[in-house]
Amino acid sequence: QPIGYGEQWAQLAQWLAACPAWQQRELMPMYFPMFVHCYIALVARSETQTASRIIQSQIQRLSHDQRHKDQCEQLRTLQQPSQLPGHALAQAYLGARVTMLLSSETFEALIAFLIKAKLQRLLRILHSYFNLHSCMLPAVPEP
Repeated sequence: QPIGYGEQWAQLAQWLAACPAWQQRELMPMYFPMFVHCYIALVARSETQTASRIIQSQIQRLSHDQRHKDQCEQLRTLQQPSQLPGHALAQAYLGARVTMLLSSETFEALIAFLIKAKLQRLLRILHSYFNLHSCMLPAVPEP
């Protein structure tokens, strides 16, 4: 039995925090949408305590990003699986795919981490809601 969405999300967040800064910059467009999909999956499975816990920790982390903080507040109103069909923000995320361009090194590191850590649920989210493209990217200078 794979570990739950909340635990898998926590492992991914911890791994991202330990990545080199240049990889973090490449992977940041994935961070919030992946969180949203984990939250939606928890609500769909009626795991409301875990959903509440991870959204609270996310809101605290997002003090610098008002748009994502506002979206977290909207998601917080999503408490029951029966609310999913009528929840506009959840439906927007469920109906869209995030396109990302990653260096081959970052792409391989992400996939290797998810496989090695056995984060099948996150792999499923990546497959369903993300278009990841791997290519040779020029080195991004440190800011």
